Amino acid sequence: LDVTIADIENRYKEDNPNWNEKGKCFPPGPIYFDKLENTEPYTRACDLEKRLEKAKKKMSEIKTLPYDVTATETDIIKKCGDKIMETLAIVITDLDVTNNREIEGVKNMVTGHARGKMAELKSHSHALPTLLELQEEAWEAIKTKSRAWQNYSERIGNMGEFLSTGAVQKALRNIPSMTVNGYRLSKNLTSSLGNLGIQILPNNDVEHDTICCFTKQDKLVVVFGQVKTLL
Repeated sequence: LDVTIADIENRYKEDNPNWNEKGKCFPPGPIYFDKLENTEPYTRACDLEKRLEKAKKKMSEIKTLPYDVTATETDIIKKCGDKIMETLAIVITDLDVTNNREIEGVKNMVTGHARGKMAELKSHSHALPTLLELQEEAWEAIKTKSRAWQNYSERIGNMGEFLSTGAVQKALRNIPSMTVNGYRLSKNLTSSLGNLGIQILPNNDVEHDTICCFTKQDKLVVVFGQVKTLL
């Protein structure tokens, strides 16, 4: 039996008379998928963002230097690290960052950066602004260790993937097409590809956010897409 792409298009249109009005999800369900549905179903991205902003406001303000600019470099580095982590103590508690190794890693980062900015930290005019820059870097580092930030990042990522899916559907609304979202070769296609003699190994495993399949004249066009969100 000879079947052409035109035959497949016509059959699909017959089976799905509203094909050019809205997308269909298989299996049936919402196109938008939220990975946090089971753990944070009612927490919006803006709620998480506000929590992080509120936590930052609790960070103690540094108004004076915790050292003398004529002190030794070792003393300056130590006092910078101690002072900055002291100002972040309440933030660390508020955001429930409990991994001591990660907290110590942030302090080591601060002291390392302080060593690289020693000239500024020994300058009467630049010392305090430089110390505040180091404090800001420490805050950013602590923030990313929190569950609130991880949930926020994941939710924004899901929103980005959803918007991308919507844009793809809009672009293909007048073309018979299929879009597959969020699949990994090893998880979803190992069996099918194995039947074709294609082995999925750790070094060739791939995860794609989106794959679009649509026709163009007598050809089947396949487009792979990755979605990245910047925070």
